[in-house]
Amino acid sequence: MVSKQLMEMKRKESDGKAVHKAPSVERNFRLPPNLYPTVYTVEIQPFIYGDNPEIFFFSGHVGIEVECRSSTDEIILHSKMLNITENSIEIRSSGRENDTINSTLEYDTDNEFIILKMSRLMVAGNRYIVEMGFDGHFSEDLVGLYLSSYVRDNSTVYLATTQFEATRARRAFPCFDEPAIKAKFNITLVRKDHMTSLSNTRIIYQENRTDDWVADHYEETPLMSTYLLAFIVCDFQYTSDVTKNNVLFRSWARNEVVDQTPYSLKVGMSILTYFEDYFNISFPLAKTDMIAVPDFAAGAMENWGLITYREQSMLYHPLEYSEARKEAVTSIVSHELAHMVRK
Repeated sequence: MVSKQLMEMKRKESDGKAVHKAPSVERNFRLPPNLYPTVYTVEIQPFIYGDNPEIFFFSGHVGIEVECRSSTDEIILHSKMLNITENSIEIRSSGRENDTINSTLEYDTDNEFIILKMSRLMVAGNRYIVEMGFDGHFSEDLVGLYLSSYVRDNSTVYLATTQFEATRARRAFPCFDEPAIKAKFNITLVRKDHMTSLSNTRIIYQENRTDDWVADHYEETPLMSTYLLAFIVCDFQYTSDVTKNNVLFRSWARNEVVDQTPYSLKVGMSILTYFEDYFNISFPLAKTDMIAVPDFAAGAMENWGLITYREQSMLYHPLEYSEARKEAVTSIVSHELAHMVRK
């Protein structure tokens, strides 16, 4: 069980150095064009175990390879409601481990920025690695990285899930959080061994850690916007099959309603295959997951390879629901998969 003391320890670690608020300088709310991310390496560990969600939190680490397009002495990233561990910040030239750049951290809360003021200029044309640790509380408004829950046997079961469209990835990890800025992502999700994690791509290997923790390492994504990234830690079950074009397709739901997933699985596979054949393109990912989330603000969200739905937008059983519900599920699944073939 996560304790308040553990959260306080994380805060003290973050407070190991002075944190500065950015001076009152008029800044554009858009990111400057001098740096562009190419690859993210992100690890997220949700602490969602126990019966008191008020003390739940998540911690993580992000490494970003950036291309310097014009010389600059500051790095501006989006970050909202995250505690940055200042003594974990490291900036270095890509491929040159010993060529580090000192920096100080400032916050611009109005623009949802963190600003790293560097001791020397980055050189145009070079690539750099920016790394830092962080932690935060789960969002309470069903965006960013947030808690969902359901009741089983009079007990509340919690899951961690995401909704990043259009600019809410910054509530889960520091990033260049504008839809036009695309990069590749290497995601690692750390969970307890009785839970499951999901992200946009397939798991390439799993690493056992201490105290029954497991780290799921995911295949690198294609180039994509931050708002299409998704990850979930839950205890759900699924039905699955493989399309004729060899794409693994799975429909996930809590165990109590997993018997309502076969229809969305069947229609989803048919629609994806139809789109591939009609447009003469191949779906670029090895798998597609669809998951019915108990608490979800939108009808559905087209996260690439991990589509999230309200339960009523994905679940159907002929003995439980009307033909109107069946038509609605068909329409929504078709709509979300149409996004997949044009990303």
